[in-house]
Amino acid sequence: MKRLVTLVLALAMIGAVAIPASSEGGFVKLTWVQGTGADAPVDVAVVNEALNIISREKLGVEVDILYMTGDQVNTSILAGEVYDMYFTCDWYNDYVTQSYAGIFADITDLLPAVTPELYATMPEIVWEGAKVNGRIYAIPVKKDYAPEMFIQFDKEFFASIGMEIPFEMDLLDLEPYLIAWKEAFPDRYPLMFSRVPPVDGTFNFLNRPARIGFAYDKVGTPEGTKIISVFEDEYMVKRFTALHDWYLKGYINPDAATLDATSIDGKQNHIRFGQGFYGADAIWSAANNFAIQISRFSGPFISASGVRGSMNAFSSALESDPERLELALKYQEIVNTDLKYRDTLRYGIEGQHFNYNEDGTVTVTDEGRSNYRPWQFSQGSYALSSVEASSFPSVPVDPNMWDVVFKGYENALVAADFGFTFDPSDYERQIADLVVILDKWVPQIYTGTADPAEVIPACIAELESAGLRDVIAGAQAQLDAYLAAP
Repeated sequence: MKRLVTLVLALAMIGAVAIPASSEGGFVKLTWVQGTGADAPVDVAVVNEALNIISREKLGVEVDILYMTGDQVNTSILAGEVYDMYFTCDWYNDYVTQSYAGIFADITDLLPAVTPELYATMPEIVWEGAKVNGRIYAIPVKKDYAPEMFIQFDKEFFASIGMEIPFEMDLLDLEPYLIAWKEAFPDRYPLMFSRVPPVDGTFNFLNRPARIGFAYDKVGTPEGTKIISVFEDEYMVKRFTALHDWYLKGYINPDAATLDATSIDGKQNHIRFGQGFYGADAIWSAANNFAIQISRFSGPFISASGVRGSMNAFSSALESDPERLELALKYQEIVNTDLKYRDTLRYGIEGQHFNYNEDGTVTVTDEGRSNYRPWQFSQGSYALSSVEASSFPSVPVDPNMWDVVFKGYENALVAADFGFTFDPSDYERQIADLVVILDKWVPQIYTGTADPAEVIPACIAELESAGLRDVIAGAQAQLDAYLAAP
């Protein structure tokens, strides 16, 4: 498991970027890689200093928060650069892969011993979902760990034409809304997609890079633990077919399969999809500057992949320096339990980037919107931070929304494989080959650009030639052994 760590450390010794252990003021200097889709927030330096004022006093540490895209962090690790902490999930700095490869430190025993307050913030089911081969290598972000997928509608527009939006609907029932929207805005597209829109929320990925797993709603049936490709799931094929039909009818932008997400104007009132929760309508309304009404089209589902949707890990290099590792853990305890620190990390500097309201909510300033909008979901307990106030009277926000969210999870469907983690170590070459093939086909299929009846068989054939069935068989054998164990 430590084979890649040896490579990383060796590369670090022969010229990789050195990370300072302490600052000039005698404070311990830690580093934390956070994700970003493009550039770092403009005001990251001034916010980092405000955060360091708090962490110096509480813990005697300073933290440099660096922002990297997924490609950048992967390149950094392969080049031998070593940072103390990393954002990770199954689509960024892949948690399972990096854990099995020995990139992340094992913190299973340290968590309750060194950071008991942090450990107590989440139920055991969350910590169980974080385990890889029975061990914990990252701290899950306390947020929507039982994913729900929502359609986001322009509330005022659909109200003005007398169309009701149900709280819950099937994605396949969306077409009447697309027709109405297109009639009102004939020169625009109701669905503006970038390369891989989030349309697969009903599929539980055991390995997202290879796109294998099974449908959540098959729990309790023979298909509930039979691993397949996402392109072999009957319901997903129906979705892809509907998307292609909508593409041909002009409801989806023609360049969807090649368009980068940063090229889409979020302030335009097109219909969109996203993972959310009760109260997300107010958050999305504030972010996009128009009133949004949401309708759930899948979830809530509890699975390992859901729990691992946002996490923060520690470099395995810290295992040789236990004191530093414990300090990094205590720092993350501050991130996840200290409201002032968490609000500063999420919103910036009070009075400059945001202000508090009498009800405890937060209003972001124009400067905050322009100069400091990091990935709020990736930093630490989302549920701890103050709720952003609604910008629209028609979309009120509940300051206690997270109590409602977590109450709703009590009835969530638990995936049949919960607690299981597929070890891909013996299939690294095949998965790498599958990823190359999928990078060609997934954008075409997920955006509706290509006809599923024609391209899915071709895609499957290419995947099979690259070892898809071997990977599935290996994953199935591991899962069957896990389920059969007493």
